[in-house]
Amino acid sequence: MDQDVKIKNESLEDDGVLVWVKQEVDEKINISNRDNEMTPAIKVDTQPCESQSSYPQKVVKKPINEDQTKTADKSYQCSLCDKAYRVKGNLVYHLKSAHIGERPYKCNQCDKAFPGNSQLRRHMKKHSGEKPYKCSQCNKAFTVKEGLVNHEITHTGEKPYQCNHCDKAFPLNRLLIKHAKSHSGEKPYQCSHCGKAFRVKDSLIKHERIHTGEKPFQCSFCNISFSQSTALITHIRRHTGEKPFQCSHCSTAFSQSSALMLHMRIHTGEKPHQCTHCGKAFTSKQSLLKHYKTHTVK
Repeated sequence: MDQDVKIKNESLEDDGVLVWVKQEVDEKINISNRDNEMTPAIKVDTQPCESQSSYPQKVVKKPINEDQTKTADKSYQCSLCDKAYRVKGNLVYHLKSAHIGERPYKCNQCDKAFPGNSQLRRHMKKHSGEKPYKCSQCNKAFTVKEGLVNHEITHTGEKPYQCNHCDKAFPLNRLLIKHAKSHSGEKPYQCSHCGKAFRVKDSLIKHERIHTGEKPFQCSFCNISFSQSTALITHIRRHTGEKPFQCSHCSTAFSQSSALMLHMRIHTGEKPHQCTHCGKAFTSKQSLLKHYKTHTVK
């Protein structure tokens, strides 16, 4: 069977990701690469036999026409689906995770695995609680720079992504996609333990930890573990004394954004939680629940 496979790239960047893909392709179709020379562009050309018909036949860098849904600056397009990327490394990551399906970089603290070492390193920050990218306007911190960039859009007030079903708009497309599921009622992610369904995969993962008891996020100060990274981050602030959320009216600072939100209602007078029996309103849900007990006392 005649087969011709060539994978070329300009450097051994992205923690050897491109080289890893090259090795995986060679192994999967059982041939040896004739030429190990690395030159610009990614190209995979093969004519697989019948049993290998689902394997990539062609992956090539190419510009996208203006009339296509992808923008022209996303010049690295996957020929197996409609995904396109601005960065070559992202295309390689997509190929490995979506089409090859192999994830050799495994986390030693939970059961997650990743196609690339850089993705594993980013994931490990969730366990450590490390968030080096901090917003200059509200001090909210993120594990990756992309998270900070997306967050900073919320301060501009710009919401270019409009829902077709209601008047809500969002600063990020992923938030619009998540919101759209509330109209369709779609909940494709179902718990294998109790059958409860969720709109997004992350919600399912967090829910399943109730059944498994898994607590993959461990404090480096006292070794207490948590089921969610956000709980770990809040806990670590007890050790460090960090209070990044500051009131703009009186300079009181808090370790959690939710605490700051409740505090701000002292200044604004907002009382969004109203009793359905007598109409009395409260700044917090906890205060409302406490008040409800006065109606049930005989």
